[in-house]
Amino acid sequence: MFVLNQKLKHLKEALKVWNKNTFGNIPLQVTKATEKLNYIQEEIDNSGATDDLMDQERAVQISLEKVLDTEEIFWQQKSKVKWHSQGDRNTTYFHRITKIINASNLITYLANGDELLTDSTEISEHIVNG
Repeated sequence: MFVLNQKLKHLKEALKVWNKNTFGNIPLQVTKATEKLNYIQEEIDNSGATDDLMDQERAVQISLEKVLDTEEIFWQQKSKVKWHSQGDRNTTYFHRITKIINASNLITYLANGDELLTDSTEISEHIVNG
């Protein structure tokens, strides 16, 4: 077991290095691409649209979309890992969401012609009896 544990530690370090070299800091890439796009769009607003600026804007928008897609995949994978490791530990979250949905699905008042029904028994009787 000791040898297996050591191999897993070395694998973890190697995977960290590979991840950093392959993907880098994804949130930083998103920030840089957004700032670059904002800068180019300000240049277009200030000096007018030229072919060069429009090409640069298209290229930066494409790179930003790629980085955003990578970030989305990153968060999807991270949520799956969290769910697998923690399982249903976050049931309080789901119970809270269910309570909110159920509360928003309640009929609190019903208009019957000019009359406004607010009592739950009156509402249910009106619905059942027509």
